[in-house]
Amino acid sequence: MTIRYQKLRFNLDKERGQEAWNILQSVPGSRNAYILDAVCAYARQLTQEEACAAFRQQILGVIRAELSSQPVKPQPKDVASADEDDTALDNFLESAF
Repeated sequence: MTIRYQKLRFNLDKERGQEAWNILQSVPGSRNAYILDAVCAYARQLTQEEACAAFRQQILGVIRAELSSQPVKPQPKDVASADEDDTALDNFLESAF
């Protein structure tokens, strides 16, 4: 059986250290198992957030490419500029995903 050791310190003078210490002290059962689960869950969350961000960028790219391939029609002066359109599109996609 291979076991690796990692020392963990809590600076109780700092709010985050005190909070983490209090959480760990209130864990029923194995603190080691709790820490392992927390580390794995945190890593999965980061990976999922990165995947969502990459997906959003791909969708934006496809939509922008499709919009730019459309014939350009003259627009009245009161219509939003391309930069404003991009911002509106970004805001819409952020809310949708």
